[in-house]
Amino acid sequence: MSVMFQLTDEVDNGRREKKIEVVRGEESVSCLWAIDLRMRVGRSQVPTCGIGGVRTPEKFRNQGNARLLLEFTNAWMREQGYGMALLFGIENFYHKFGYVAVIPEIEISIPKASLASCRKRHKVRLMRPSDRIACHKLFDRLNSEKSGTLSRQYTADRKYPKGQRGKGPFVALDSKERIIGFMLLMAKEKSLEVHGLQGKDLSVVESLVRVLAPIARTFDQEAVPFFFPSDHLLLQMLPRLGGHLKKGWRKNGGGMVRILDLERTMRAALPTLSQRLKTAGLLESCPSLRLVTDLGDCVLAPGKDGLALDSAAKKGSRIQMSQGVLCRLLMGYETVDAAQDREDVSMPKRTLPFLEALFPVGHPYCWRPDRF
Repeated sequence: MSVMFQLTDEVDNGRREKKIEVVRGEESVSCLWAIDLRMRVGRSQVPTCGIGGVRTPEKFRNQGNARLLLEFTNAWMREQGYGMALLFGIENFYHKFGYVAVIPEIEISIPKASLASCRKRHKVRLMRPSDRIACHKLFDRLNSEKSGTLSRQYTADRKYPKGQRGKGPFVALDSKERIIGFMLLMAKEKSLEVHGLQGKDLSVVESLVRVLAPIARTFDQEAVPFFFPSDHLLLQMLPRLGGHLKKGWRKNGGGMVRILDLERTMRAALPTLSQRLKTAGLLESCPSLRLVTDLGDCVLAPGKDGLALDSAAKKGSRIQMSQGVLCRLLMGYETVDAAQDREDVSMPKRTLPFLEALFPVGHPYCWRPDRF
């Protein structure tokens, strides 16, 4: 039976998407949605394709259909000019197609009895449709250097979830009625969760959390879970409010990325990499660094104004690693020290100070309202 790949343009909540299907005969046997995004690597934004909604009807499983779909999609994304791909997947499947886990999962649970002790130092009201652009701009400003976050300026039509039973979202305002923070809730019939909490400082975050106190009392749960990156301001309040912090690293699942085009990815990341070397005072002494990966080679060559990329050069200190290891370093998910202990990684000792400056460990994250 002949196999065809069918592509259909769609738009979902302000995002441009492409539905990709494997068709055998006249039946769709496996499909996914490819989403046009911009993902941050430090302060840089890399053209990224998100993969969501992967599904194969039960009667067509274990027949290689999902494999055909992912292999075709990887090639198609590369042809479309994307540097990286991002997905949120099940364990022990997507690593077969080059994807590696790069986003730790953080859950902060605060007893609902403690919420009322928060101080409300700013005006808080329900979010209005006219607030959306201001919230997008605030989000991009507060997350301007956080790897893994998606640019909401790039998806300016995207709406924020309202949850059920009219619980939020909320915005915090300064004395001039300007938006300085917002909070997104996932309020289901029997549970309340916080999936987004943005504020310019701790007083804004605390004011938004205070609004949860009367809402949380209507739910039959002892604590309210918050889902955030590991450097969120809310962590500073835990000694006063009490609560629990859970942090998990997935080996082959959850938030995963892969590099599709080495040159395109590294070129997009150059402003961030150059600034890191300058900040460390190492730009002038940095040798040319030749990255050798399973996707090809490229050379990071230092210059007066920063790093330049040369995909044709063969000179430079040879640093060998898979694209997956490079992904984890770019995203700040793994340290250079840990990466160099891998059997398939080779890093000359003299390059380690420069690599540590280029790839510092960070707090990569993709906010839950942006996932797919």
